[in-house]
Amino acid sequence: QPSGQKTATGVHQFCRDVMLVYTQITGSTPGLGGISAIENYMTPFEGLWLASLKLISPNATILQAREILRRASNRR
Repeated sequence: QPSGQKTATGVHQFCRDVMLVYTQITGSTPGLGGISAIENYMTPFEGLWLASLKLISPNATILQAREILRRASNRR
């Protein structure tokens, strides 16, 4: 096994699955929020992803959800 970070963990696949469902339902690409003038702003996809993530990790935060999304979509 090559050294380095493992990229295909179960939670990353779960994230990709939620992304696929979102895309199929809305026809839109899942958006990723960031620093916004509105405190605690989440894109519609982030709201769905955070709610889904809380099913397996009840204490998950939006920051954790965004990091998982970035890794799952190879943005990191």
